[in-house]
Amino acid sequence: MSRRWRRGFVAAVVVVVIVVVGNLVAYAHNAQADLSAAHRFSLAPQTKQVLDQVKGPLKVTAFLNKAGASARDARFLLDRYHELNRHISFSVVDPDADPTAARRFGISQYSTVVVMYNGRRTEAPAVDELDISTAILRAVRGSAKTVCVLTGHGEPALDDQSGTGLSKVGDIFSHNAYDVRSVDLTVGQASVPADCTALFEFGPRDPLGPQEVQAINAYAKAAGRVMLVTSSLTRADPNPLTEPWGVHFLGGLVIDTQRSEGGDPTNVVIED
Repeated sequence: MSRRWRRGFVAAVVVVVIVVVGNLVAYAHNAQADLSAAHRFSLAPQTKQVLDQVKGPLKVTAFLNKAGASARDARFLLDRYHELNRHISFSVVDPDADPTAARRFGISQYSTVVVMYNGRRTEAPAVDELDISTAILRAVRGSAKTVCVLTGHGEPALDDQSGTGLSKVGDIFSHNAYDVRSVDLTVGQASVPADCTALFEFGPRDPLGPQEVQAINAYAKAAGRVMLVTSSLTRADPNPLTEPWGVHFLGGLVIDTQRSEGGDPTNVVIED
């Protein structure tokens, strides 16, 4: 046996051993590697963080027409959830083929997803990763967390889909399993509700009254969380809210003629 042939034989044996061991490990863990471009068959990192919180049996039931492609796609998607966390099981039910199951779950339309966890039930309006992960997060949390948004001072609305609206912010809250509630301290409500997980004040155009400032600061001092987004181009003065915490705004304006949008140097583009 020549030295070159022996080296080739040993290399071939090593390759075979690597392949066999790799297959054994994959079989033991039932692992699946996503080798697609941009990992389009993998779940998002945020979904993986949600699934890490599932510590017991969780059942996902998707109600779809089994004859359509949507049922096949749903099984493929839900199998990814199962692969990441074996506590998760799933089934795809055709309401027409199994009306008893549909009635038991109270389902009246296709594409509804029901999540059951620790005796809690949540629903997703569509069979896609974002909606299913949101439903799982709600089920895991158990008690709903509420984001309160201050109104009454000309703030943009969360349901406004125009360029100046905050509909995308509202979507972020919703997809992170937060309930959203408007709080108007100008119409007799003397305090920020205690069940507000956080209070947001987005772009007020008019100044807050003394009683409102007092109510918000009282909420913050009681371990509440407050986020203030304001502009020096309005009459709203943030200092009554921020000065008790050692922060004073001078009312300056950032201008960047090189990194701006829409020809407006005050509309600065923030880059990572």
